[in-house]
Amino acid sequence: MKHRIIFATGNAGKMREIRLILGDLGCDILSMKEAGADPEIVENGKSFGENAEIKARAVWECTGDIVLADDSGLEVDYIGGEPGIYSARYMGEDTSYDIKNRNIIERLKNAKGEERAARFICNIAAVLPDGRVVHTEASMEGIAEDSSEEVTAGAMDAGNGLAEEDNAAPASETESQNEQTKDYCGKTVYLAKQQEVPDMLENITTLVNCPVLDEENTILYLTIGNTGEDDFQYWSQCELEVWLVDGWYRIPLEQQEEGEWITLKAGMAVDEEVDLALYQIDCSAKYRL
Repeated sequence: MKHRIIFATGNAGKMREIRLILGDLGCDILSMKEAGADPEIVENGKSFGENAEIKARAVWECTGDIVLADDSGLEVDYIGGEPGIYSARYMGEDTSYDIKNRNIIERLKNAKGEERAARFICNIAAVLPDGRVVHTEASMEGIAEDSSEEVTAGAMDAGNGLAEEDNAAPASETESQNEQTKDYCGKTVYLAKQQEVPDMLENITTLVNCPVLDEENTILYLTIGNTGEDDFQYWSQCELEVWLVDGWYRIPLEQQEEGEWITLKAGMAVDEEVDLALYQIDCSAKYRL
């Protein structure tokens, strides 16, 4: 029997990351909504691990599948480990992250050096079909930045999204952990996380069906084929990347459109259209999707 893996979240961005991470397992990766689960979840645990398990078990009770859930947040030593497991609810869920972040920085104004020690913690719980629970937890140690401008909402958004950054800068090689950017066509583009094509895409082929692209002909026609033995899922809203001297950089969309996960079955192909007018680009540059 082919197992499904369900992640206890409704966050599309988080699901995209999870599918990239687990894509080579050869099984369906679903959000709890896609699995038909919508339990009422009360995160009243006393640790990241307890909250992650509460979420995973609530969805497992609806489906009986392998269910994963995460809980994460920021701990700052000088203020007694706050905001900790309450990172998403710190100062109230309706309080803006700018206000929350400035509050933390203000409380650290007399802290020096190692007194500013902080860490971002993430715990993932997996409930297996037989009810057993497995946990894994990791943290990134660092020093809280002096300026609230360096603080991002990600570290505070425990349980509501996949945190990519936090206001605890790594104690060493700080710059390497910050997202590298460049200016391109008057906008900020971001260094792609994957510079090489991942192994999970070795059986995915593409054929470009339009030889000429310019300002008047902006539609890119693609045929995407799956030559492997397993089904493959991809996000319908393509990411366009441009080559700029030292690497591939992601180009933000000029306007956001609704996307969805599409399953490409083994041995099948599908035609897609990508409207490059949704991006501000230089038609003479080198791109990839």
